[in-house]
Amino acid sequence: MIIERNITSKPLAKVAEILSKSEKLNLIDWNAMNISTVDAENKPSSRMVLLKKINDQGLVFYTNFKSKKGQDLKNNSSIAVNFWWRELKEQIRIEGSVIELTDQES
Repeated sequence: MIIERNITSKPLAKVAEILSKSEKLNLIDWNAMNISTVDAENKPSSRMVLLKKINDQGLVFYTNFKSKKGQDLKNNSSIAVNFWWRELKEQIRIEGSVIELTDQES
């Protein structure tokens, strides 16, 4: 996973700080995050994914665009994210929207 060191956005810098700490402590699934989406019928759905990159533009994770998660995000770009690090007694919630990266960025 890539944690950029020059993050200036305070909320994202805090996430990066805790991620760095949890990585150094070699915590299990230290970059795991729960994401929640809403389908076309406004039914929420939640699942775990791995964070691949964090920078000032936001959080990057991979998904299959044909999966339920991919289809939910295609129809409604709103997302909720939750990180929880049991050993650190830390939790961070994030709400926002997603954008699809270009093939080059992927």
